[in-house]
Amino acid sequence: MRRVPRSRKCWRRWRRSAVSSKYWVRIRGKWESKTVAKLYNNIAILGLGLIGGSIALDLKKRRLARRVVGYNRSAPSRRAALRRRACDAVTGDPVAAVRDADLVVLATPVRHIPELLRKIAPGLKNGAVVTDVGSTKENIVRRAKKLLPKGVVFVGGHPIAGTEKTGMASALEGLFEGRWWVFTPDSAASKKATKRLSRLAKALGAKPLAISPKEHDEILAAISHLPHMLAYALVHAAMGLQGGKALKLSGSSFRDVTRIAASSAQMWTDIGLDNHREILRMIDRHEQFLKKLKGLLAKRDAKGLEKFFESAARVRRKL
Repeated sequence: MRRVPRSRKCWRRWRRSAVSSKYWVRIRGKWESKTVAKLYNNIAILGLGLIGGSIALDLKKRRLARRVVGYNRSAPSRRAALRRRACDAVTGDPVAAVRDADLVVLATPVRHIPELLRKIAPGLKNGAVVTDVGSTKENIVRRAKKLLPKGVVFVGGHPIAGTEKTGMASALEGLFEGRWWVFTPDSAASKKATKRLSRLAKALGAKPLAISPKEHDEILAAISHLPHMLAYALVHAAMGLQGGKALKLSGSSFRDVTRIAASSAQMWTDIGLDNHREILRMIDRHEQFLKKLKGLLAKRDAKGLEKFFESAARVRRKL
């Protein structure tokens, strides 16, 4: 089915609309048209990797902004963004990228966000909204308060989506469909901005949720950060076992549970250090369950083991 209206007259009306946009999306094997309001005139995406690139692709596809400008230090990534029509313009200067931006999305690795905030602060216009997509929140929100000028609102954000791959080449249209997009407002102004950001997240197919920065970091330590740490640890435990035979014999179970260990080591180093307190608490909690499991195995407690496994299986089947 065609994705755009056939008549030139209809196409002109669609493209020139200042308040709404029409696009086609595939739902359950069928193409359906969607009409959404343009929520921002100018959006700057700082960081054209998997997440930033995917946001840019969907912003353009769904025509949710008049203009999308991308920033990336890597020239090949900038060229890839233009080639894939993810941005109207790209630049290697973050200050130039945010000039006239109504919304700025920080999509760089966590360790670069504070320095990027410091660099762009003088170039942000009054009334601009800044958000990020980092996997940790408390430290970023605290630093943003100190670094951004009055009249600029910061709302911590985190789309819980992605793959183990990185870079603009790995960016995907529809990456956020059906995924949670967490926002962490901490003031009256940021709560107001969150309402508009939530509408944008919905337009990108995501499910917005507002929680505090502390809640975010505690929850993500349990459902994302610790699982990544464990995946790396599982690979280490198997490495060198029986002269490397263990890894050679690994099947789908091992590959599934360690898939995320192929993620960027540098990125997860940053996340681990930034949210180390909550991750350490989750390791302590996890050790309690490992200790319980170890005890059941040592006692050869069949009923206890089955109960332990089944209670977890019931919860997992509902996810």
